[in-house]
Amino acid sequence: MGLKGGASALNSTAVLLMANPEASYGYYQQTVDFHTFLSSIAVSHQFVEFSGYPGFPATDGSYMYDVIPKILKFHSDNFVVPE
Repeated sequence: MGLKGGASALNSTAVLLMANPEASYGYYQQTVDFHTFLSSIAVSHQFVEFSGYPGFPATDGSYMYDVIPKILKFHSDNFVVPE
């Protein structure tokens, strides 16, 4: 697996990966594998595992409900609206 343009293709792009270890359809393992790949080619990124809170597991809709503020904050901090 490679990255078109090499690792430098993402130098100016903020990358955030969020994963739920209880995710369905292998999404967690796919995210971990991508995190490992990015690390192997020295692409700067953040990787966060999110499992919910005690008594409130991060499952399906509740996962999105819990992480959407983090996703929006990440976008707000890292992407500029074109003029």
